[in-house]
Amino acid sequence: MSIKFAAFILIIAFVVNSCSRNNNQNIESRSHNVSDTFTKQQSKPTDTLKSIEQSKTKSDTITELTFSEGVNSLSIKGRLDKPGDVAMYSFTVNKSARLTGRITVDKGPANIRFNQIVMPDGQSDGPFGQQLDYTLAQKGVYKIKIGQSLMAENAFVGDFLFHLTVQ
Repeated sequence: MSIKFAAFILIIAFVVNSCSRNNNQNIESRSHNVSDTFTKQQSKPTDTLKSIEQSKTKSDTITELTFSEGVNSLSIKGRLDKPGDVAMYSFTVNKSARLTGRITVDKGPANIRFNQIVMPDGQSDGPFGQQLDYTLAQKGVYKIKIGQSLMAENAFVGDFLFHLTVQ
């Protein structure tokens, strides 16, 4: 029985030793890959900048809206090309006003809404629904973000129409 026991201990010791060597080699291999990746990224900062510029989405583009003298209402056609897109619009307010808005689509109910209003001081409010009624207390440039609700399924893709009134 002692020979079987000694053989069993040797087999266990061999397996444990083999596993720990593989783990150490994997850890060294992983840390080597991480440092290589880090070094490569540092050595080519212009490539990183190019990829950031190429990955811009609609949310990087802000369409400026202008309310003409005596006109306080606009109808704007927008488009979301793929799930996750956000359309951004900006407009300037010279005094405190009331903003109302409504989003409509051709296809009945849709997962699209006024996601956010960004105030001139950088503060933001939202999310809202497809209807908007909001007091604009500050003078300056406001931004409106329109997109899908991340809490709902079936992101809207396609053309939409939204109406804004500032009084």
